[in-house]
Amino acid sequence: MKKIIIAIITLVVIAVGVAGYIIYQKQIAPPSPVAKAISTDAAVVFRFNNLSNAWNTLSATPYLEDLSSVDVLQMIFSDAAFLDSLIQNNSDAAYIFSESDVWATIHSVNNEQAYCFYAQLPAVNLRKRVDELINSLLNDSVNIASLSHREVPIKKFTFKDSESFYAVQKGVFIYSHSLDLMKRSIEQLSNENSVATDKFFQQALETAGTKVDGNIFVNFRTVPDFLRVFFKEELKQNYGHISEFGAWAEVDINIKEDGLMLNGFSFSNDTAGHYLNVFSKQAPQAVEFPAVLPDNTASFLFFGIENVITFYADYQEDLGRKGRLEEYRKQINEINKEYGIDVELDLLSWIGHEMGVAIVEPSATTFANETYAILRAANIESTIRTLDGLVESLEAKSGVKGESETYNNYGIKYIALPKILPRLFGSAFEQLQESYYTIIGNYVVFGNNIPALKEFINSYLSDKTLNKDLYYADFSENLSDQFNIFLYSNFSKSKNIYKSYTNQSATDLLDEQKDLFHNFEALSIQISANTGSFYNNAYIKYNPSREASASSSLEARLDTTFSVAPTIFVNHYSDENEIFIQDDGNTIYLLNNTGQVLWSKKLPEKIMGEVHQVDVYKNNKFQLFFNTKNYLYLVDRNGDDVENFPVKLKSPATCPVAVFDYVKNKDYRFVIGCEDLEVYNYNKTGKEVRGWKFKKAKATFIHPFQHVLIKGKDYIVNYDVDGRLYGVDRRGKTRMKFNDNIDFSPNNQLSIWKTSDPKTSDIIATDTTGKIYQISFTGKVETFKLQEFTGKHYFKVLDFAGDNKPEYIFFDLNQLSVFKEDRTLDYKIRFDDQIKYGPQFFRYADGSWKIGVVSDLTNEIFLYNADGTLVGGFPIQGNTPFDISVINSKQPLTLATGTGDNIITIYPIE
Repeated sequence: MKKIIIAIITLVVIAVGVAGYIIYQKQIAPPSPVAKAISTDAAVVFRFNNLSNAWNTLSATPYLEDLSSVDVLQMIFSDAAFLDSLIQNNSDAAYIFSESDVWATIHSVNNEQAYCFYAQLPAVNLRKRVDELINSLLNDSVNIASLSHREVPIKKFTFKDSESFYAVQKGVFIYSHSLDLMKRSIEQLSNENSVATDKFFQQALETAGTKVDGNIFVNFRTVPDFLRVFFKEELKQNYGHISEFGAWAEVDINIKEDGLMLNGFSFSNDTAGHYLNVFSKQAPQAVEFPAVLPDNTASFLFFGIENVITFYADYQEDLGRKGRLEEYRKQINEINKEYGIDVELDLLSWIGHEMGVAIVEPSATTFANETYAILRAANIESTIRTLDGLVESLEAKSGVKGESETYNNYGIKYIALPKILPRLFGSAFEQLQESYYTIIGNYVVFGNNIPALKEFINSYLSDKTLNKDLYYADFSENLSDQFNIFLYSNFSKSKNIYKSYTNQSATDLLDEQKDLFHNFEALSIQISANTGSFYNNAYIKYNPSREASASSSLEARLDTTFSVAPTIFVNHYSDENEIFIQDDGNTIYLLNNTGQVLWSKKLPEKIMGEVHQVDVYKNNKFQLFFNTKNYLYLVDRNGDDVENFPVKLKSPATCPVAVFDYVKNKDYRFVIGCEDLEVYNYNKTGKEVRGWKFKKAKATFIHPFQHVLIKGKDYIVNYDVDGRLYGVDRRGKTRMKFNDNIDFSPNNQLSIWKTSDPKTSDIIATDTTGKIYQISFTGKVETFKLQEFTGKHYFKVLDFAGDNKPEYIFFDLNQLSVFKEDRTLDYKIRFDDQIKYGPQFFRYADGSWKIGVVSDLTNEIFLYNADGTLVGGFPIQGNTPFDISVINSKQPLTLATGTGDNIITIYPIE
């Protein structure tokens, strides 16, 4: 339907060009300016001096296709392409559009978006000719009805379920899907109440460029009504403040190959309580704060201030105009009286030329722990003394010493004034409910807790700052080096921030446009005071070639080095991934998936083997279970020991503990072999299981026991260091007997190939020469050799290809070899150096297997598909064993690994 209407409009204009131009010469009254038809409630107004040129420029960009993935934009672009084609091929159409501006407006009508299009015709008395032409073009499938408003005829077209309206009044052609908006436009042309009479719109119009691709005019007063369509209703107060920002803003559109440049001016009313007035006396300031922001910063809002005393006085004056100063002063005075301080002196007097809020990439739609306030100090030594004095005064008043810590030589202290930053500086700081702070360079950095500030410090110490991020450095080439207001938002990193404000329909659209948010890198808006107005500089960058995995990686710094693989678990409250790790000093940590340390705990010994997630209370609240040489540990999600744990073992362990849940009812059994050659079995309360009758072993075990259920029978299997194979039932009684010892390869556990029949189910292992032993659960033994391997080889049997057939996988020295069930070689992968760690196997939620290898030579991680092809986005940087969150299909995949002596890096995987 939309194409039909556009075609009608275009043909009308063409007809006017042919028939009307002659009439135009005889008209006494010239057509009214289009601006007189635009209602004052328009939120956004577009003007194109030459629509054809603008469309041709946009068509030549590489991002038109990306933008077209949005349904609404796709329809608009389709219509624009059709219209451009007519203009290019018809001299009359080209003449009319080259002489007349085309305008479009966006409004909120009945809590919905509405659009209106305008074009100024060559003469005023062309309505009849327009009607005749349209009637001759329409077919029977389009219903036409005649309406009127204020004695102005309106034509209504109905095609299927879509309605459109047009009218010609005083030489202005008006078209919309909204009858209400059509009526408003007609009324504007008959009275003096339109944007044409708005003083600040006229100022914006006078500054608008004409030799540009187009102009955008923003009406701050009515933008909140438009945003209501996208935002949660309960957050209306948040975005409602936009109406108080200024009067009108204008930016010229310059379409570039790598994005959009937008430049122009904003205007404010000196007496209307517009926020821009607070900066009218402040000269723009230099941009320096990216030198301390983490490189995974998603969004920030900063203010450049020449004089903080003048700024604060004007801020209070602005509150007075809005009727909020009395309440503001009351809060400040109450704080001063209660604590015996001068909070304005203590927290304002030392501020230098920059202050703002930054949010690092959040993993959820709540991001208080990822939000920081950064304030530059005019004199850092004086600032430290002032803040230390404030902390001491508050401690003396309360009699309680505030929480503090020294981390990597950076002091972290607490100002016991909850919500003080948003109270002083407004809603931009609303996420900062607590006031922990540290000093980094010449900046005071505030966060909501100590772990959050540790992460900020880690980024700074590891040189992972925003100004050194290659993508941001390239982006900032298009920015001004001075500002009063600076807003930046990286689209893909900020999606969860947007979702915290958007309603469900807008959130669904964000999820649908994953590629769009990746390909368009970021948006920046800078506003600088300019005599009598404010200069706007905005930039939207298109950069589809950037690598999301590299730019989006997050880091955490541990207290010392580590050499074991991190383990990724699922938080049972948030359903988000969390990372568990132990460093070489035996401290264990739990981190969230942005790298923030949730807790840490010192253990006396190193963990042996795997860390298991269990639910001992059967309430879907999980704990972590593992063993060291002398203890069994069970810790909850806060790092606290569960009752009865840790359990002191009767003899030092020689192998990692095995966790069995025989019938999937969470009545766990913990089985472990010890130096006294006993195999112990514990229940989830830390008590030994009664009735466990495992006969004392002949030698120690170094690998964990394994359990398999075949045709209703339990088998618990393992082998000792002398090559004896053990197979027992749940009570530890022998179920399988083996007469011969095997010189098992020490790097490998037993592989189990399970079917529904014990005769075709096998225990599969290799000896030190690589010979394969295939032992059925009935005792039948078959041996064969695929090729010669060293005694240090790694071996695994898997249904790697997903065809219910086993593949035999060897990794030896620097070569990965995969053999098919028929014992023929499928493929080999050779690396440039001998690999230090064994291969790792991961099964994704879709059932597919991946194999991972860490290269010491290049400090890279390789991840391969079952067919031997490299997974997209790999290799990535890493030098320790790693883990992938493959079992939690509700969250994006996450990979955690080591990339430095004590740095753990978290990568999102596409």
